[in-house]
Amino acid sequence: MVFKVLLSSTNTLEQKEISKYHGLVTRESLIGSNVYKDLFSGVRDVV
Repeated sequence: MVFKVLLSSTNTLEQKEISKYHGLVTRESLIGSNVYKDLFSGVRDVV
């Protein structure tokens, strides 16, 4: 099933009817959480 969703950060859209308002939508992502650990372990191996 495919849904087409138009996202906007404004209250109005020209020539579009807003059928439902969901309020504030957020998302968090943690990518590469071990970057510093991996970086410093590489430096430690060289030293």
